[in-house]
Amino acid sequence: MGVGFVFPVIMIAGVLCLRESPRWEYRHDKKDSAERTVCLSYGVGSNHKEVVREMREIKAKLDAETVGTTKDRLVGVLTGPRMLYRTLLGISLQALQQLTGANYFFYYGTQVFAQVSPSLVAFAVSMILGGVNFASTFGGLYVVENFGRRKSLIFGGLWMFMCFMVFSSMGTFLLQPAVNAGTTDRTAGLVMIVFACLFM
Repeated sequence: MGVGFVFPVIMIAGVLCLRESPRWEYRHDKKDSAERTVCLSYGVGSNHKEVVREMREIKAKLDAETVGTTKDRLVGVLTGPRMLYRTLLGISLQALQQLTGANYFFYYGTQVFAQVSPSLVAFAVSMILGGVNFASTFGGLYVVENFGRRKSLIFGGLWMFMCFMVFSSMGTFLLQPAVNAGTTDRTAGLVMIVFACLFM
């Protein structure tokens, strides 16, 4: 468990070296510092068209956010054009993302995979799943950028459903009866591991 502290400490140390976001600086009347941060982000001078465009965009967003009272802005989140739909869609996607079942593998994976074979190091399988999860993030970003969010969500949902059906069927009908009989079904266990990786 101590290894889990290493990466947050690295992140905290890294964040302490970061500049404030240009939007935060602009909001707090530090316009020169905001412009400098944007210049550093793009690696260009202050006269570059991207810096000018982003500074103009920051100003426009800040102006739009400060129109009306705080109550008007909060109510606008729900009463603006299709804003209730968008808000509920965002909440639903985040909730469903947490309910897909991936956390099952991270929380109970070592117990499940320990039943595959006494010689199998269940912790190693959990580390493999974590590595697959991390590496798949980059593939997921590529897919979303090239195929769009809607198609990616639909295909991803169907893919996860198929993988979970195979995983649960193997566990229910092959692995669990073998465990109950005091033996193991290594083939079923390996298929479960493969489909857990495919699910990720």
